[in-house]
Amino acid sequence: MIRHYNRFDDLIRLKSFAAGVDPVVIKAIVQAESAFDSTAKRNEPAFYRRYIKDRPRWKKCRYYHQPEIIAAGIGLMQVQYTTALWMGFAEGGHWYLLFDPSINIRYGIAWYRNRLHKYEHTSMAISAYNCGTPKRIGSRFANQTYVDKVYGFADQVRADWAATDPP
Repeated sequence: MIRHYNRFDDLIRLKSFAAGVDPVVIKAIVQAESAFDSTAKRNEPAFYRRYIKDRPRWKKCRYYHQPEIIAAGIGLMQVQYTTALWMGFAEGGHWYLLFDPSINIRYGIAWYRNRLHKYEHTSMAISAYNCGTPKRIGSRFANQTYVDKVYGFADQVRADWAATDPP
């Protein structure tokens, strides 16, 4: 369950409003991805094998030979180093900078906003945030459980913020 207030609320709101995205969705994504653990790191070896290994674009990347870094979900929004690079993170930037909540939220929001502009619907953007490209199986997404979880957290955030925000 999401607490009424946590130490990242102001940062999430500030960065979300600056980027023109719904802070409720961003806070829900943070909850789904890391449960507000800014030190979270998740290795993604299948992502490395599928999208990075032997790709000319990534062979010159400083962390190419370190799949535990280049293909890991890092920090609050579980941003991958490669995704941060696509969103403007400097190639010379050290991967561990993505543990900084401000930097992580900035690049996580940039990725979500990119997906929202590409797919033009919140459900599709949430699905794409999680897997890159939303894949449908009939009327449902392949990662529908994730999308439903984010929407459930978003409902909690709306209720919490409505109860705690001044009128």
